[in-house]
Amino acid sequence: MRRLAFTMIELVFVIVVMGILGKFGTEMLANVYQNFLHTSLQNRLEGQTEAVITQIAARLQYRIKDSVATTTGAGTTLRWVGYDIEGWRGNWNGSMNTPTWSGFIDLQPNNYLISPKSNTARMNTLINSLSYGDTNLSDAALFFIGQEGDVNGSGWGAGAIPNQSFFAHPIKGSGGQNFAPSVGNFSGVDVFEYYQLAWTAYAVDFNQTSHELRLFYDYQPWNGDTEADAKSSLLMEDVESFSFQTIGSLIKVQVCINDSNISSLSEEYAVCKEKTIF
Repeated sequence: MRRLAFTMIELVFVIVVMGILGKFGTEMLANVYQNFLHTSLQNRLEGQTEAVITQIAARLQYRIKDSVATTTGAGTTLRWVGYDIEGWRGNWNGSMNTPTWSGFIDLQPNNYLISPKSNTARMNTLINSLSYGDTNLSDAALFFIGQEGDVNGSGWGAGAIPNQSFFAHPIKGSGGQNFAPSVGNFSGVDVFEYYQLAWTAYAVDFNQTSHELRLFYDYQPWNGDTEADAKSSLLMEDVESFSFQTIGSLIKVQVCINDSNISSLSEEYAVCKEKTIF
């Protein structure tokens, strides 16, 4: 007859083996879980950081390069004027893609500027749509390509981009292909053949106290606006640092974010991403 009972030695042996497996198995499971947390956190932070820096770079790509200005202090702010890429690309008229502004200009009698192949009425409608009805062509400005000089001061605000005489030239549509100055006139102003049209400035501000990175847009410094007059959106929370460097016409931007809210991790975890924009 087969024996079904366990001896004391066999029971002790089984208990010892189970204890050993329990000890190392628990440590193994803890390590697997810890690695999972790190991997999951890293993937999430990398995805968020990549999304933020891509959004900033996409807007900086269409900057007017002489307009870039910076300020530091309680926070760090990067400012620039972006030219109207949507209007310059234009739309399909049934046979070809035509821009709302062509980038070519000539000075005409009676203080008008004519921009061949431009359409100021369609341009006004486009700007109004992009700004959700808050801005139109009369808020825009021309920036002549080839004009000497730079933005007045290292960090511009109200009045720091001069009207008409130096850098930004506020204009309004006067029908068809014509622009007229919205203030003053073009008397004594160097008018260049090529221009870029802008209807908004941008600012990315890093608040070192709240660790928030915020984008400001739809405001016109050439009309006296500051970030207080702008629309804004929160780009990212838990930002560790926001830095940038200009080298000639290039600009390099870096964003670092962290997450210290995971109680299972013994230290903060940070991810940095950077892009160079031509």
